[in-house]
Amino acid sequence: MSESSRRIFRARSWGCQRWYSIWTALSSTVYEHVAAWSDALRSEGILAPNWKIHRHVGMSGRSFLRKLLRDIRPRRRNLSIDRLEKKHDINFGKSIRRIEIPPDLSSS
Repeated sequence: MSESSRRIFRARSWGCQRWYSIWTALSSTVYEHVAAWSDALRSEGILAPNWKIHRHVGMSGRSFLRKLLRDIRPRRRNLSIDRLEKKHDINFGKSIRRIEIPPDLSSS
């Protein structure tokens, strides 16, 4: 293998490792969002399967809640989206501290 081929291989390998580290960190936050939303909903008496919550993570809070509530059709109709968003934010703020940033990303 030539020196230039080795450099290209090392660069690609480093890029794949970095991409994997970024993906790992981001996927960890998804599970924390699912748990935060689940707890917020449960505190209002709404039980939603985690897979349904997971499917909508990534949307804005308002869009997320409207879509999820339309999907699960809770019995309770007088829900405060603002209150649910605040509960999620508090729950997520507490749990996000547990996520460890991979060492190769923490120096960036």
